[in-house]
Amino acid sequence: MLKYLLVCALSVVAISEQASAVQPLIQISEMVSASPNQDWKPGDTANYNLKVGTFLNGTMKMMVKAYDENGLLLLQEMDLKVMQQSCEILLDPGTGEIKKMVCNGQSQDPGEQDVEILDMQTLTVTVPAGTFDCTWVKARENNSGNISEQWVNPNQIPVLGMIKMVTDSQMGKVVAELTSFIKK
Repeated sequence: MLKYLLVCALSVVAISEQASAVQPLIQISEMVSASPNQDWKPGDTANYNLKVGTFLNGTMKMMVKAYDENGLLLLQEMDLKVMQQSCEILLDPGTGEIKKMVCNGQSQDPGEQDVEILDMQTLTVTVPAGTFDCTWVKARENNSGNISEQWVNPNQIPVLGMIKMVTDSQMGKVVAELTSFIKK
């Protein structure tokens, strides 16, 4: 159950290849599950510092926009100063399937979702929002070979539980660190 949420968090920190040169893992969504421990509420928000390679810095906001019979609708807004992106991602909370994804008004294809969990451990991590007990996950997107690491605590951090993420991209490492959150 926790594994499903961890993998979902990796998937939604996605930036479509068609919409941006940055592409953290979008392919990791098939394992999500709205577990009894996950309490999705519209307005839940997680804010992050975002670094891409050594030259792009910005912010990312992830928010639960709606959770109803249609699924879990997430909003992801990214601002890298020279590039902004807004994505709405509709997930099936039972399976993690991305049912629909629209970035900057353009429908996106999430592509093949083939991810392998390489390692998972219980750790503590410190980010601008504080120090958290978490689960660290290392995964590989099998189609590209990209490696992603993520520190998550879905019981404490809203939206998808992500505290920190480090992943490969065409522009270098992408690092996201939690700066603040609102849990409704």
